[in-house]
Amino acid sequence: MNMDLPKLLEKININIDFVDDIIKSKEEELNKILKFKDSLKQEKKDILEKINKIKKEKELKEEIEREKKNLIVPSLEEKEDNSPATIYDYYTIQDLKGDTSCFNFGDIVDTSCNRHYGFKFVGKNGSFQNTTRRNSVDHEEGLTVPIEISKYLTDTVSKYSNLDYELSSILAYELPYNDVTVQKYKVKKNYMYEYVCWDYKNECYDIDKWYLEQINIETGKRTKPRKRRNK
Repeated sequence: MNMDLPKLLEKININIDFVDDIIKSKEEELNKILKFKDSLKQEKKDILEKINKIKKEKELKEEIEREKKNLIVPSLEEKEDNSPATIYDYYTIQDLKGDTSCFNFGDIVDTSCNRHYGFKFVGKNGSFQNTTRRNSVDHEEGLTVPIEISKYLTDTVSKYSNLDYELSSILAYELPYNDVTVQKYKVKKNYMYEYVCWDYKNECYDIDKWYLEQINIETGKRTKPRKRRNK
């Protein structure tokens, strides 16, 4: 019996080598599969990047078209008055039980009772408006009076000047060319105009220092026009 042990050991070694060869071949096969998977993941990433690029280009094109439409001056009949705006808090709105007849164009309504996050502007036909521009003030920071409101006014800033910042959280105004504030500056036509209080030096908002920026609709480039001299 002991005489067969070497042969048995040799047989086992052969079988082990055979298994090792199978494992090696499977490892090579697995590596090929993993490489193929990596190539698929890279291809997926490239496709997603192309899709996102196309999506962003489409969104940018749509935004440019929206901004161009907002350059169209409303008729005198469509214009609204510049009388002071009112802020309606969340609880007052709840008490109204859906009756919005007391709202006037440009009023601010609080729809969520969570800081300024739920603030919306009363637009045409009782619609609620917020800015749709991508390069506007971060909503986390504060509120922007949207062009959908200001294009129907002649002096947007004055409409909200009665509101304390702590209540309104207004940090910027999107303004049309004919707005009183815009006309205080030497601006170019067919631009978007933003009256804002961002302090570039200290990287914060300073509600005591407002200025106008004109924004190229096609490129998004911002420039600061000079103020007109008082005659």
